[in-house]
Amino acid sequence: MISKEIGNNEDLQRLKLWIDDNLNLTNRKDFYKWRRYYIMKYLKTRYKMSYARIGGFLNKDHSTIIHGLRQYNLLEEYEDFNEVIDDLKYTFPMPDGDSQPKRLNRMIESLAYLEQDVYKKRFNFIMK
Repeated sequence: MISKEIGNNEDLQRLKLWIDDNLNLTNRKDFYKWRRYYIMKYLKTRYKMSYARIGGFLNKDHSTIIHGLRQYNLLEEYEDFNEVIDDLKYTFPMPDGDSQPKRLNRMIESLAYLEQDVYKKRFNFIMK
């Protein structure tokens, strides 16, 4: 069944090999769960796979995939979650260009805001 799911797609073959070597599909610890959630989101986003197909790829039921994707959406704002999946974001980047970790994007936005605020204060000081 897995070979039918993968077919001749080299990216999926590479992903399947990585999963077999690095991802414990039965462990319930957060570290492994969160990495599985990212892989589920990656497969749904990049390859537009159905829940059943993702489930076949990961040896999980389709309802487990639905739950995992919901959990991903809830957890993606938490720093601990992002630290666990940071390396996956670079190894298997999402197709929408969201390969940079969200906390890095937030940090860049914060610096831009602070810089803008400093310039406003300087400009107001000069104008007085």
